[in-house]
Amino acid sequence: MSNKTTAELEVHQGVPDQEQLVHVLQTCFDGPRSRDHVEWKYDRFPDFEDKHVFFISDDSGNIIALRRLFYKEIRIDGRKIDAFVGGDSCVVPSHREHGLFSTLLAQSTAFE
Repeated sequence: MSNKTTAELEVHQGVPDQEQLVHVLQTCFDGPRSRDHVEWKYDRFPDFEDKHVFFISDDSGNIIALRRLFYKEIRIDGRKIDAFVGGDSCVVPSHREHGLFSTLLAQSTAFE
């Protein structure tokens, strides 16, 4: 874990370095995530905006927690509602049990 407390760790909003993004997804989800897959999901995905990605880095700048939101337009009784679905949410195994996901969740549900 970082030398900082969970409360002191900064949540970044935007797309992180692609190499790190591929690495953290491979680590968290125990399987290959190709560069092309990540480029599609983070650069070419319909309605994607940089502000839909939240991450926390350790003191060395390595991503240790990640949350991606996917925009969805929902219609209920003829009304359009903008909604977001969480995806690619993870904390690397060596940094779990320290409240990092809760921190990402709080930040990502409060954004506009």
